[in-house]
Amino acid sequence: MKTDSSFSPLALRPAPAARMPIIIKARREIELMRRAGKVGHDILLMMKEIVRPGLTTAALNELAADELAKNGAIGMSKNYPTYKEGEGYPAETCISVNEEVVHGIPSSRMLREGDVVTLDLALKVGGYCADTAVTVPVGRVDPRVQKLLQDKAVTVDIFALRRSGGLHPLRGYPVRPPPVLPAPHEPRPQRSGVSLPRVRRRAHSRSALPPRALPAGSECRSC
Repeated sequence: MKTDSSFSPLALRPAPAARMPIIIKARREIELMRRAGKVGHDILLMMKEIVRPGLTTAALNELAADELAKNGAIGMSKNYPTYKEGEGYPAETCISVNEEVVHGIPSSRMLREGDVVTLDLALKVGGYCADTAVTVPVGRVDPRVQKLLQDKAVTVDIFALRRSGGLHPLRGYPVRPPPVLPAPHEPRPQRSGVSLPRVRRRAHSRSALPPRALPAGSECRSC
């Protein structure tokens, strides 16, 4: 799978936002949505497992493209926003490294020890969509970065616990309970001292995805 390194997100012009009503789903539709989420989860897990120094972001995208095809799924980023072959976004995933804030384009960029990479995948299976992402370290990273990633994982687990009645929505096992917060009159715990560094945004790391306006016939029924 080849990506066009000359592609510029600034070349995309946002189309007028389409108003799509939120429709209450039947049990069958919810299960189809769950299946799309499970496919996305499994593909991200495979991508996460091969992340290592020396691997290119294009190679990660190629793995995702192969797995999408095996599952009869379509990458919703590919050819966005027109969904015409050879137009729009050139890859199935968005892969952002370090200072790339979001929607980084897979390329020949090679991962290095100490990098932090975000894998972002949107897909459609059987007319229903899922959009998921994960941020992982590459090899050994600075202890402060590792702590930041761990704190983020705790936050995600707390959200999953509150939304699913105690079970992780995909993995099915109990997740860690939320921490006990101090009463208003009690002193607050000391801050961890971990903060996000100020970074410069590269031109190609700006959002490549304008407000979604799908062409007729390609709408996702998850909304």
